[in-house]
Amino acid sequence: MIPTRSEEGREAVRWVEAHRSYLQEQAAVNDRLGQTAIASVERLRCAGLLGVSAPKPSGGLGLTSLHDVSLLVKEIAAADGSVGVALSMHFALAVYFARTAAASNDADLVQRQWLRELGSGAMVLASAVAEPGLEAWRPATEARKDADGWTVSGRKILVSNSPSATHLYTRVRCVGPDGTRMGSAMIPVAARGVEVLDDWDGLGLRGSGSGTVILDEVRLPDRSMRPGGPWGRPDPNDLEGRAAASIPIVAAYLGIAQAASDIALADFARDSPGVRRRSEATAIRWYVADMTVAYAEAEAVFQRSLERIDEVFGSTAPRSADSEVGRRIMRDCLIASLTVERETTRVIDAAMQICGGRAFTADHPLARCYRDAKAAAFMRPFSPPERFVEFLLPGSTEA
Repeated sequence: MIPTRSEEGREAVRWVEAHRSYLQEQAAVNDRLGQTAIASVERLRCAGLLGVSAPKPSGGLGLTSLHDVSLLVKEIAAADGSVGVALSMHFALAVYFARTAAASNDADLVQRQWLRELGSGAMVLASAVAEPGLEAWRPATEARKDADGWTVSGRKILVSNSPSATHLYTRVRCVGPDGTRMGSAMIPVAARGVEVLDDWDGLGLRGSGSGTVILDEVRLPDRSMRPGGPWGRPDPNDLEGRAAASIPIVAAYLGIAQAASDIALADFARDSPGVRRRSEATAIRWYVADMTVAYAEAEAVFQRSLERIDEVFGSTAPRSADSEVGRRIMRDCLIASLTVERETTRVIDAAMQICGGRAFTADHPLARCYRDAKAAAFMRPFSPPERFVEFLLPGSTEA
């Protein structure tokens, strides 16, 4: 068990424990029906859990530790992988806003307002970044500048948590008098021209609501658009933010491994005496040992990577780390992602052997873990996901 580093983190994890049974029950229902976990997200919102990074006067816990936010996501995912993945970006964005506000008394007033809305439960976030066949630094979604603000049009896919969200944090191609740049915008779901299609029908993570969002001539004021780096090519200064956004997602998959291990160990412990007691079989005992080692390996690599990433975020202001530091923590994040992906599969395979043939039935929680974990290969920190090797090769300058 990876310990939290702050009292706020410990309190947030305790809050999850209070709702674990509800999340587990809803996970089975949502998976069977293929419906978004709206009720589970709403339950956590009403409990105040989605606002933990807001300052205490605003209704939050003041949780500014990326380390502890990642462990919070892990615990949610251990109860329901879909909800853990769906909310990972909400928590990553919220803690980023909190760190920005804490870094300076002159922090962006808009982000302070977002924190107040998070603390009150009025803001639930989804990250609308992915587009079909396009890298993160080459979005086709376009924002055009005029005298009154911006007009945004485009199509986003795999927008996890979008059916539950009140706001979409998105990346766009900004076209203005000074040329073309990257930009990021906060778009209210209620804004005219926003259409959230609850059309997700995945093999796993069936409750994550990872559907399509259409933006059709959405009008935004200047304050809702934030300038970024160059459009059309990787920005080496963006790696810090990508690592911060990605490590909570990796934590969610570790939570899925934790859930599978817990299910199998509970089954192994309650094996009752009879003519055929599976827990006494050498093969089953070997699977228990192998599962234990696999989870320990995943947890150890994740913990080390999380600590290295958190050291950077604890000692530098947001977006102030140089590009080499950004590359180093992005590499750490990738190593954690690949290790957790592989070892989670190993954990689940062993867990299914321990539980026997019933684990192959569609409504068994291990069957859900198996399908949920398969999405990890398509959610790696580097984009496109299959190019991670280039990033890890010695001497590579790929960003």
